[in-house]
Parts: sequence; C-alpha cells; structure tokens
Amino acid sequence: MFQHIWKPVIGEELDLEHEEDNPEDKNAIAVKKSGLLVGHAPREHAKVLRFYMQRGGSILAKVTGKPINRALGHGVEVPCELSFHSPRNSDTKALAKLLC
Repeated sequence: MFQHIWKPVIGEELDLEHEEDNPEDKNAIAVKKSGLLVGHAPREHAKVLRFYMQRGGSILAKVTGKPINRALGHGVEVPCELSFHSPRNSDTKALAKLLC
C-alpha cells in the first residue's frame, strides 16, 4: 500500500486488476482506488486471482479493518473482504475453495 497516496477507510471499495506489465511478477494484481494504484494483492494469491480474471471474472475488495504494519518487508497490510463476480457461477465457487 502506498501511504502517501491513499489512506484506507473501512467500507470503501477497491478494484483489483491484473498488472500485465509488472517486471517483477507476471501474476501481479494491482489494487486501485478510483484508478490510482494504491498497492498489490498478496503474491501468494496473485496466480489464482489472475487466472480467475483471465476467465472473465472481476474482483472487488472492501476494506474491513485498519492498516497493519508487520515490519516484515512486505509493506502494510489492509484487511479486506473480496467479492467475486463471474458469468460462470462454478468459477466463483471454485475460487472461494482455493483461497480459503
């Protein structure tokens, strides 16, 4: 999360997008607020999220808590609840099982 650009507010919604041109991670998922990059989804979930998006699904994140700085070199974590939208209901159920 980029603290100088955005301060999370509980209840606000963020867009997730596959960041195809990311030179460090081909699976990177950008987190955006009003089109502005404010962070990235955790790397350990990025491949599954990218796959879901490539199959036509979209994902929104809703901020559910205050930012947490674990000082582990991974930046600040912002607790969020993800909502998955897909024309294929089976994709959404399968993704929920993979991420839980």
